[in-house]
Amino acid sequence: MRELLSILTTTVLLWGPAWTSRADDDEGQPRTVGAQTEEKPMTEQLPSPADVTTPVHHGDLDYSNPHRQTVHPRWAGGKVVWSMPLGPVAIDPQKTNFAEEYIVVYSTDGDGGKPEKVEGQYTIYDTRPGDEGYSPIWHHNYVIVPRDYKPQTLRSKEDVLKSGYRIVPTDEYTN
Repeated sequence: MRELLSILTTTVLLWGPAWTSRADDDEGQPRTVGAQTEEKPMTEQLPSPADVTTPVHHGDLDYSNPHRQTVHPRWAGGKVVWSMPLGPVAIDPQKTNFAEEYIVVYSTDGDGGKPEKVEGQYTIYDTRPGDEGYSPIWHHNYVIVPRDYKPQTLRSKEDVLKSGYRIVPTDEYTN
């Protein structure tokens, strides 16, 4: 029951009415189009990858964040999406649907035995709500890159798979 409540909470909070995307209609007036992603080409300044607890205004995306929950940007299919980290979950991967999350790191054995993440790089989701195979449960995979890797080069599952970088699956799952 706790897992179900967590999934429902994630779905309502992350993709609920507080998220809107605006675009101009034929008469130049703003209209809500219901998208949760930043559709513009990534020539503009990307948001900081740091978690925030303030309202988010990025491109055509506005999120009021009325309860000051932690949100952070991620990549999904080459587009910026925003998520709310709800923490680790214990699941039976044989019985629970999950999606893949790719975390770009220099090594898996950094300080204190923790992965050494690439500063300035968003993690990468393989799906987003509405995509086939989407789940709010994320299975962590580390993508090990060289020290000369430029942050934000990898922006999709396809980029990760085509890169040739080593992918290390873990037994960690988050919601």
